[in-house]
Amino acid sequence: MKMDKDNLKKRRSKIVMGIIYIALIGGFFLLMFDSNSDNNLIATGLFVVYVFILSLRGAIRERAEGNKKRALLYFGMSGSLAIAIIALAVNYVTITS
Repeated sequence: MKMDKDNLKKRRSKIVMGIIYIALIGGFFLLMFDSNSDNNLIATGLFVVYVFILSLRGAIRERAEGNKKRALLYFGMSGSLAIAIIALAVNYVTITS
């Protein structure tokens, strides 16, 4: 009984993350390749968030598997991407205001 609940939870998690990935990449392509060039900064932000989520999930997965050095690499990449997200947000706020 417990095994079925775990499998259902994992499957739901994969579906939700797949929807989030599709929304981020779809938003990236819609905003990057439209006629308004003002949306390019938002599109870049969406792509960086997508890569941030991928690297953070990779770090968690590697840590669970016991690969500490590889997990540290992924966590470092996630940290630098978080700084990039903050920089993009500050840049967007200063441009629009």
